[in-house]
Amino acid sequence: MSFNSTTEKNETTAMFTFSSHVSTVQVINNGPLRAVNRKGTTTIYFHPDGGASFGDPSSFEVGIPIQVSDYEQHVMTDLSVSFPFVTTHLNTITSTESFDLNGELLRLGRKNDAWRTQYLGFQDVGATSITGYILGYAVGVSPDQW
Repeated sequence: MSFNSTTEKNETTAMFTFSSHVSTVQVINNGPLRAVNRKGTTTIYFHPDGGASFGDPSSFEVGIPIQVSDYEQHVMTDLSVSFPFVTTHLNTITSTESFDLNGELLRLGRKNDAWRTQYLGFQDVGATSITGYILGYAVGVSPDQW
């Protein structure tokens, strides 16, 4: 169960949220194509009451930090159109904490476990505020598998 509601499933009812803090380490431009590499950390939070809001990014950093990982991100985009992008991320766990969910003591991974995520997205910057769409998936990998 990832949400505290059976009917409403969105950021306000999510029991798990995350936040990544990253720095750009390299940008490569090739005509309209751009590659960006970033490094930092990601923290996953357990907050059974939910309450996150896309209008308040800090609300995703509320609750019990249950996992911290080193984070690497590689982004590829085509600047000649309305910013479609592909990203690949590698998270390598540096610490985890147990948490209780419905009377069961759980832990997300172990130190040095890793997972890779890939996203395809579209960012529309022509609107009054930046909007976009994103989809992706995550798989467990060994830390050296990009």
